[in-house]
Amino acid sequence: MDKTLMMNQWDKMAYGLNQMANLLAGEGVFDEQRLPTNAVLWVIAALYSAIPEAGDRRGWCERLLRKYMWRAFLTDRYESSAPTNAYADYVALRAVLLGEKGEEAVPIFDGQEYETAKAGQFAAAAWPKNATILGRAALAITLKLGALDFATEERVGVDNIDNRHYHHIFPDALLEEAGIENSYIAMNCALINDKTNLNIGRKDPLKYLTERYEWADEDVVRHRLSSHLIPLEALAHGGYEHLSDQERTEKVKRDYDAFIQRRAELFERAAEKLCEGQPLSISEFVQITAGQKP
Repeated sequence: MDKTLMMNQWDKMAYGLNQMANLLAGEGVFDEQRLPTNAVLWVIAALYSAIPEAGDRRGWCERLLRKYMWRAFLTDRYESSAPTNAYADYVALRAVLLGEKGEEAVPIFDGQEYETAKAGQFAAAAWPKNATILGRAALAITLKLGALDFATEERVGVDNIDNRHYHHIFPDALLEEAGIENSYIAMNCALINDKTNLNIGRKDPLKYLTERYEWADEDVVRHRLSSHLIPLEALAHGGYEHLSDQERTEKVKRDYDAFIQRRAELFERAAEKLCEGQPLSISEFVQITAGQKP
């Protein structure tokens, strides 16, 4: 490392790192524990040297960076050889930002080579507390949407992210009793302000959540759940408490599988939009889960 060069360019480096941190925070990536891959950090920071400080051009450039970031999270581009691939993407992205090449020159933007994650992949994604790209990327999508707290409707942010806890949507105790071993997956996780998961036994998830958070208004419920891409209609089955052991086991398995599949489909839709650089909003998913045309 040329330390003299580093010191001479210190202000430029600090500026790029600060802008990178602001961009990630604006997309809902607030800390290392929720970062899907660190390969994007230096790429984005270094690219700010080719981006104007203001104006329409800056907006276009940052849209490109967001598209790059989400494709890094939601494709398998950085699952292996991440440093090499990140450098190749950086070189191409810089050329695009400087007007020397078109977006098609950026390897990670090749949709045939690097497909956006599909519903089946989301359904199998690991618990977001684990250091896997797709598991954390799934959580990142909900943070991008605000991940509203179930009780207070507080949006997640830099100031409260450390107070959030990983919550099982279908209770772990209910699934364990039914012999279901994959309760710790991304599609069964929501990050909410919740210090402990109570022992809720055989209660179905919507009944438990409704009782615990004193939900009464369906529109409020749907709005809060939609910020986590939780489909209300797939959660509102239940009725487990008075069934026989065999009936309860079979019904829990059916309901859980249907919930995971439906939620994974919503994540696929969100991923496609983010990887195309399109905006994402809670209202879109409220309409979808309410059976309305978005």
